This record gives sequence, structure tokens and C-alpha cells, in this order.
Amino acid sequence: MKVLAVIPARGGSKGVKKKNLLKINNKSLVNISISQAKASKYISKIVLSSDSSSILKEGIKAGCKYCIRRPKNLSGDKDSIFKVIKHSTDWFWQNHSWTPDIIALILPTTPLRPLWHIDECLKKLIKTK
Repeated sequence: MKVLAVIPARGGSKGVKKKNLLKINNKSLVNISISQAKASKYISKIVLSSDSSSILKEGIKAGCKYCIRRPKNLSGDKDSIFKVIKHSTDWFWQNHSWTPDIIALILPTTPLRPLWHIDECLKKLIKTK
């Protein structure tokens, strides 16, 4: 099965400024999410979606192959995560003729999740089709 990890990371934040670039043990929240997705046994492709150039640069630095600029109309604090995911999957179809069977949403603001949580969820989804 083809599994796409979508990592949404807006540049604007009302509460903590540039929160997705904050560091834990010298790794940004974006970097941690990319590292976890890369370490998964099930994830086929990873996309970092952001409206921020500095976050996209951090994604490239962390080894994310697909760092895509999210349009401003999908970057507000009230914009739908579903539309962000759809934008990412549409981008993959338009640029690589690739469509995932499963989408894993990996939020940078939950850096303490263990990798086995991601893999166990995906394993159950794959097993139950």
C-alpha cells in the first residue's frame, strides 16, 4: 500500500511565534516529524506543506524530498486541514501521477509521540484494508 505522510507546518502562529522551528535537543519540531516519518516501516512518501520559506528550508535540510509551498488561502489559523491534505495529494497527482492509499497526518506540534504509535496505526489500517 502507498502511504503518504503529510506534515503541515504554518509559518504564522498566534500564540508561539515560529513554533514549528522551535528546537528540542537541537532538532526543530519540523525536523523531528520528518525524522519520524522517514523511520516508519510503512510510509512511502513524505510531504512538508508550508507557507513559510524558512520552514521549507528546514524541511530540505532535514532530508524531506517533497517540500511544497502552501497557498495563503490555506494558511490561516481557521483553514481546514482537510483542504491542506487535499492540496498535498493533488500536488502529488499533478507532479508525479501518484496517489496514496493511506494518508498519515504527522503534526509537528506533537513531537513526543513515539514512532511505534505511527507504525501501529498504519499497520492496523493496512491489515484491515
